[in-house]
Formats: sequence, C-alpha cells, structure tokens
Amino acid sequence: MQIKKEKLWNMFAFLFGVLSCNNIIYLFKVGNTYINIIYTLSSIFILFVFLTKSNVIVNTFKIFSKYLLIFSILVFLSFIPMILVSKSDSDYITTFFNGQLSYFLNIILYFSYLLLRDNKKSLLDGVWIGFSINIFFSLLSYFLFKSGNYFSLYNYFPQPAFAMPVPWQSANELGLINDNLKVIFSYRAQGLFLETSHYVAFLVGTFLLFWDYIKPSFFKKVVYIACLFLTIISWSANLVTLTFVILVYMIRCNKISIYKLINRKILVLKASLFFIGCSFLILILFLNIDRLSFLFQSNDFLESLIESFKTANLADSSNSERFTNMLLGYNLVWKYPFGVGYNMVPSLLMNEYSLRVYSTFNHLITTQLELGFLGTLVYCSIILSLSIPLLKRGRSIYQVALGVSVLGVFICQVANGIKYFPFILLLFALASMEIDNIRIKRH
Repeated sequence: MQIKKEKLWNMFAFLFGVLSCNNIIYLFKVGNTYINIIYTLSSIFILFVFLTKSNVIVNTFKIFSKYLLIFSILVFLSFIPMILVSKSDSDYITTFFNGQLSYFLNIILYFSYLLLRDNKKSLLDGVWIGFSINIFFSLLSYFLFKSGNYFSLYNYFPQPAFAMPVPWQSANELGLINDNLKVIFSYRAQGLFLETSHYVAFLVGTFLLFWDYIKPSFFKKVVYIACLFLTIISWSANLVTLTFVILVYMIRCNKISIYKLINRKILVLKASLFFIGCSFLILILFLNIDRLSFLFQSNDFLESLIESFKTANLADSSNSERFTNMLLGYNLVWKYPFGVGYNMVPSLLMNEYSLRVYSTFNHLITTQLELGFLGTLVYCSIILSLSIPLLKRGRSIYQVALGVSVLGVFICQVANGIKYFPFILLLFALASMEIDNIRIKRH
C-alpha cells in the first residue's frame, strides 16, 4: 500500500514538472483570465493531500518563504488602495478580484511544489521532459516555417496574446492577416508559450538546472545545442540574460570545483573560452552594429545573433513602445506611492494614457504601481532570500545553478514585465527546499 502511495506521489510530481513548462494549455477562463491546466492539477492535489496526508501540510509551512508570505498579505490588503482609486467602479473591482483569484492559484501551486519535496527527482524528471518538448515544438515550427508553412498550438488553445510566426505569403493565402490574430512574419521560437520573450525567460530559468542533474548523453547534447540555436535565431534580448546567467554560473562553479566537484583546469579553460566569446559579443553590441551587420547579411544565424544583442538596448528603435511604456509607468510612481491594487496597472494605464498596450513591460514598476514601495521592497527581498544563500553557501552545482536561475528570471521580469508563470513558482519552491537543506546540514 505504501509503495502504491509513493508511486502516486511520484506521478503527481512528474505531471507537475511537465506542465510547469507551458503557459498556453488551459481548461477554462474566468473573465479574461485563462486558467492554466496546472492550476487545476494543483487544486486537485492539495485536496488529495488534505484527505490522505494532512499532517504533511502543517510541516510544509516551515519552509514556506517568509517574504513570499508577507508579499501575499500585501496583495490581499491592496483592496484598500484599490477602493480609494476605483471609487467603487464595477470594472475596477472585477479586474481586482480576477487578479486575486489568479494570485491565490499561484500560491496554491507554489505550496504544491513544496509538498513534493520528497519527490524532487520525479519533479525534475518531468521538467526535463517538458523542457525537451518545448525544444521539439520549436524545431517543428522552425522547419515548417522555413518550408513556407506554419505550425501553432493556437488552433488548440486560442488566446488573444498568442503570437503566431507565419510566412507572409502563407498568412495572406490562409486569411490569417486580421485584427483578431497576432501574426508575425519572421520566425520566433516559442515552444509551449504565448510568445518568444516568455519562452526565452523559461530557458533562462531552467537551462542550468540540468547541466549536472541529467547525465551526459547524445540526446542531452542535441537538446542543448538546439536550445541555443533556437534562442539565437529568435532575436530575443533575453539571450543577453541567458549569456549572463551561464557566465555567472561558470565563475561560481569554478570556486566550488577547486575543492571537490569538477576538474579545475577543464572548467577554467571552458570559462576562459566562454568569457572571450562573451567579450566579443559585447564589443559588437557597443560598436556601430548597423555598419557591421552588412558582413552577416547572408548568414541568418549570425544576423540573428547580432539582432538579439541589439534589441537588448532599450534605446533601439525596436524597443520604442516598451521604453515609452516603462517611462509612463515610472512617471506614475510618485502619484500613487501606496499603489492602486494588485492587477490594476492595465486599468490605471488605460485611464491615464491612450496606449496600444497597457503594460509597463517592467515587473518592478508594475509591482511599485500596484503595491507601493513596501511591495517592491518585499518582492526584491523574495528574490535575494531565494538566490543569495544558494550562491554563497551552495555546496553542489545544482544549488548554485538554482540560485543563478532565480536571479536570471528576475532580470527577465524586469526587462519584459512577466509575472508569475508556473516555472517561476517552481524555481521559488525548489530554492526554498534547498535553502532549508543547507540550514539543516549546518545544524
């Protein structure tokens, strides 16, 4: 009987791992919010645990991030500034409570991950499969795009924000060019995510987790090479973040390797070569890219690589809308120092400005506008408390990779404005587990 229960828990863990690697698969929606399938799974799982193993719930609260708990209280209490700003406007109130529901589901998901602490191996196995599936769908989309066709999961999970890379001629012939579809005419990898920026943020958060965890194999090499190729050709500025994350990881792991983990000479050589490569890319970034680009016009790979680093510059023309929205959001910070309520930034921007997209494209500015200075301070504390201990005291490559990944995802949040995707909550939970493991070993 005990063996069957263990298998059931491992099955839950594996499913959570696989489903953490998407933000498109949903079963239903509440208002304008599409509820990802993993939130349904987490609700079922919590009920299952409560009925069969309720004592585990109490014990799991001990590793719940205290800063995340404080942040959650601030999210709930933000109904106070929301009421003051909205003046009982029914649309404001509906938007606010949709946000409360969404955040509550995120906390349930985070707690579900924590409950699976003893099944971490199955959880990470699931994430590796989900990671590989993302690469497979991205490659399938790429080859079909190059052949003049297209592949998109929009047909199965239609959503307004779903980007669809389709060759212009095919889009025109199939009647896909209309205001109801978000069609783009150049290839962008997106895997099981709504758009490229979400997909690359996912790669930033998970790329390092399997560096040492998954044993070397031909399949692993293929997946990693395909991952880097797809990231580069997608013209995503988050490639800079991924480069930074890998560099920090290598530097930090070199310190560990001196003592026991990996051969120092080999790692120093790899880190040196990587540093030289990064230095070359940074030189390209700060030189006059327009003058250099003609050298690579016949090479899609190198042209995409330059474009990825070019778009990391907020002053670049391709980022004009993003940069403008950030500035407009920042200008409202002092007008609403205590925030306007969780999930209320789109409504605030709609009332204050006439914009095409009602987003600040920066998670810190969004948090500041929604929860005030205290909310921003607490959120930064969440990130630091879940990353610095692993970077400073981590005694395994996996722990260091996890700490770097949390910082990398935070950079993506600041640069793109993404909030709390399942894989981000997964990183928070895994970091909470490892920090508690470090604490236990020290005592």
